[in-house]
Amino acid sequence: MVVNQPSAAGGRTPNWQNILWREWRHCGDKDYARRLYQAVYHGPLSWFRRIGLGKLPRPYAAEVEAALHQACMVRQGAREVWQWRLEQLNQTKEKAILSQKLITNLQDHHWLERFIARHALLDRGGEAVAPLQALALTDSSPLQQTALWLLQSIAADTTSRLAQAIDTLLCPRCLAHCQAHPTPLPWQPDLTFYGCRICRQSHFLQTRPDALVMVLDRGMTIEQVEQNGTLRVNWFQRRSLFDFNRIEIVQATDEDVERFAVQMGNDTDPFRKPRYRQMTCTIGPACRLSENTVRILETMFGRVELERVDS
Repeated sequence: MVVNQPSAAGGRTPNWQNILWREWRHCGDKDYARRLYQAVYHGPLSWFRRIGLGKLPRPYAAEVEAALHQACMVRQGAREVWQWRLEQLNQTKEKAILSQKLITNLQDHHWLERFIARHALLDRGGEAVAPLQALALTDSSPLQQTALWLLQSIAADTTSRLAQAIDTLLCPRCLAHCQAHPTPLPWQPDLTFYGCRICRQSHFLQTRPDALVMVLDRGMTIEQVEQNGTLRVNWFQRRSLFDFNRIEIVQATDEDVERFAVQMGNDTDPFRKPRYRQMTCTIGPACRLSENTVRILETMFGRVELERVDS
């Protein structure tokens, strides 16, 4: 499994001071800006540098986080101010906190809670887009500009991490393909982020296997098993549809198959539904289905194969 972590984990950032000066200039959060000021070197040319950097846009959130990690590596003063706070941010990322709670914390009375909320939302990626988009579309919200910046940061981060490999990735939660998600914003250029096509998350993704097989097998006691590039998922354990590309009925009754067929018949997913007529459904030799059940399967799938026991 390949897990794609956000790029803000802390790689080397040669221009980290410039990034932090720009964040200091544009963040609009005085208490937070004061801690940023403590992280950078204040040489004799710093004021001239700040004037020039102030004309550049605010850096993306992932750039800021990486720059803070770099500052802690090279400056004792930055380490004293930021090391434990970045550790607290990482701990927050691991917690199952609702995105709406993080949205609320964007206006917390303490600057550190506001900082953590911003970067935890970045870490959520596509899952945080919908509530942030709602804020960005609300002219009366004091968080409108913060929401827009976070949306831009999520778009930049997921593009950097995922865009080139998007056709090879799978969401392990939904077992669904990943895709680009255009995000229109009035009076702003449209943004595009990348993530699961269903839940839109862009944090935990894995390399997509060569084949995803829906299996109906009462003798299979686990939900899924992957071997030789094929992921086999047991419907009896999962009971939900996913982006499979073929079906194997190994051990199931007519009633089991009919229930499965009803679920598929009610599927309105625009990606999956048109693909069913192109799929092959294989019925194992130990599965004794009635002719009527087989006919139901033939109306749903492009091809139904009945395996025979070798004589």
